[in-house]
Amino acid sequence: DVIRGHQCNSCVPRIGQERGGYRYSVPMTSVKDLVFHFGNSWYFVSIDVEGMEHAVLSVAKDLLAHAKLVCVEDVFPKNEEYAERPISQLLIDFGFTLLARTTCCDNDQCWSNVLASR
Repeated sequence: DVIRGHQCNSCVPRIGQERGGYRYSVPMTSVKDLVFHFGNSWYFVSIDVEGMEHAVLSVAKDLLAHAKLVCVEDVFPKNEEYAERPISQLLIDFGFTLLARTTCCDNDQCWSNVLASR
């Protein structure tokens, strides 16, 4: 299945691993449309878009303009520091301070939620 040119079987790279389960259609919208319809006065924003977090976050400056707290999922190699991740750097560039992260690792890959505030 391809949605807007993006392969959505598994956006998070898990080479050689079947995901199983059911496939659902989920309505999508752009960050620009969210800001247009709902404004940019969000206190808390959570971004978890199955491996597309960096792409979404990189165009979310208007959405995050007044946010005080942001949580973003990230996938990274086990041996990298989270402060050096592109997602963490984008949050810093947008004026956030990294507070914490949760991490779950499998072999050499980790999945985490990065929490940042300003």
